[in-house]
Amino acid sequence: MADPSKLPRIGSAVVVVDEDRVLLGSRAKDPNRGKWILPGGKIEPFESIGFAAKREIREETGLEIELEGTLTIKEIINPPHEHRIIVYSRARPKGGTLKAGSDLDDVRFCTRTDLYGLDISEAVADVLHELGWLVGEPIAA
Repeated sequence: MADPSKLPRIGSAVVVVDEDRVLLGSRAKDPNRGKWILPGGKIEPFESIGFAAKREIREETGLEIELEGTLTIKEIINPPHEHRIIVYSRARPKGGTLKAGSDLDDVRFCTRTDLYGLDISEAVADVLHELGWLVGEPIAA
């Protein structure tokens, strides 16, 4: 059981857009192992949301990004083990070499059509629907 004093966890995830493609990674650990997600992670104490976004993208994907602003905030509550608040930002790549980090098995840019062939996490599907990247229900791989 999660320690209630350490909840909620606050995270930063990034919608990295390159022309008409969005960056997704296949998660290598629980929760959501094997699901495709928007890369991101925990915001460390005294770390800004923007700094966390840039750090997590660099660690998980090898890319350097230019942030373009906050898109949305989502809350995931599954008592008694999980309570997360995730701040989603938009960014574009500005350098680096794309490669999966330790939290991801795979990472790639996906077209809107590609998204329908991926097993996307529920929270990420919700964000992609909200942003117009997905229309209807995603089709699991």
